[in-house]
Amino acid sequence: MSAVAPGGEELLAVRDLRVVFPGTRPEDAAVTGVSFAMNPGQTLGLVGESGSGKSTACLAIMGLLARGATVTGSITFRGTELVGLPERRLRPLRGKDIGLVYQDPMAALNPVKTIGAQLREPLRLHLGMSRKQADERAVELLDRVGIDAPRDKLRSFPHEFSGGMRQRVVIAMAVSCNPTLLIADEPTTALDVSVQAQVLELLSDLTTDLGIGLLIVSHDLSVVAGLADDVAVMRHGSVVEYGSVHQVFQRPAHPYTRDLLAVVRELEGDPVDAGGRP
Repeated sequence: MSAVAPGGEELLAVRDLRVVFPGTRPEDAAVTGVSFAMNPGQTLGLVGESGSGKSTACLAIMGLLARGATVTGSITFRGTELVGLPERRLRPLRGKDIGLVYQDPMAALNPVKTIGAQLREPLRLHLGMSRKQADERAVELLDRVGIDAPRDKLRSFPHEFSGGMRQRVVIAMAVSCNPTLLIADEPTTALDVSVQAQVLELLSDLTTDLGIGLLIVSHDLSVVAGLADDVAVMRHGSVVEYGSVHQVFQRPAHPYTRDLLAVVRELEGDPVDAGGRP
């Protein structure tokens, strides 16, 4: 488990997390016994195949699981226990202190609202900005994520943007209120290969420049190798391997991790060097 600097406070700590959905037996938990920790400004990769429980774990952190799901264990964010926290106290954390980048940018954006309206909403809700202040901040954000003519784009609708540009807008929304933690759930899966690298570079630059902790969820080990400091490998709802990117990618201890790496290396020609970067 990641060490926390002496005298420092963990940004996020997940301990023995267990999630059981309605209608399933306790022994068929979607997430069981998951533990990991993050320091401020750290990037942690959560990897595994579809159905491994990684997205469920992130939704549990955000308090966004379907009604009736049973969550046990501990999730602390900056020292505050989130498991069992009332919705009225969770809601202010989402969007302000914890940002979320969804897998499908079109599903994350309201198709009948302009980009400007959707960027203004968290700024006015969480930071109390006036409309004029929120518009200026929205222009800054769009410019920061690489969207041309940002002031003109405030009047545009999501369908007028490409998939990659929509994901840039979603990222701008996620960091708009200066969160200390950003959760990116498969942020490039819905994008063309040609723009995936651009979005990943944007995430890396933003989290570095702003000092944001990044929890990136992916089935793609190459993505994690290029961004993360530490990596947790999930299988069947459990973490089977956890350590630094260098350690896990260069000296994988679990057979499942070795199998995942073998597939990546077969497809991409061994993308990870001795430093744990592609």
